[in-house]
Amino acid sequence: MNNYIHKNIDNYKFFFTFSIWIWVLTYLYNFNIINFSPLYLSLVAVIFTSYINIFTKKNGNKQKLIIVVFEIFIFALVLYKHLFVDKNNLFIWRDMVYSSIIFGLYLLFLYITKGTSFLDYYFNYLYKTY
Repeated sequence: MNNYIHKNIDNYKFFFTFSIWIWVLTYLYNFNIINFSPLYLSLVAVIFTSYINIFTKKNGNKQKLIIVVFEIFIFALVLYKHLFVDKNNLFIWRDMVYSSIIFGLYLLFLYITKGTSFLDYYFNYLYKTY
């Protein structure tokens, strides 16, 4: 069973990028399908994506800029809804806990499907691939 997962999971590469998870959560949040605000996840994604694209990726500058600007756009959408539409405080413990749980589930997903850690996946596998 485990070999089957490892062989066939590469058909669904987009699931391995945590930003995809954040984008789905942002969509669900912005259309009031869920109450959980992915604000903190999105902020961490902007910081991490900026770092990884500026200092480590081999891609061209235009592609790096597009990726970073898109992540900033996603963060701005969540920030606007979080603060101005929902009128939430900046820090909500419940959302911080949910963010930690979701990131933990992502780490577990990476470990089960790829047998790797977050850092290994982003700094070794993706760096060599792209």
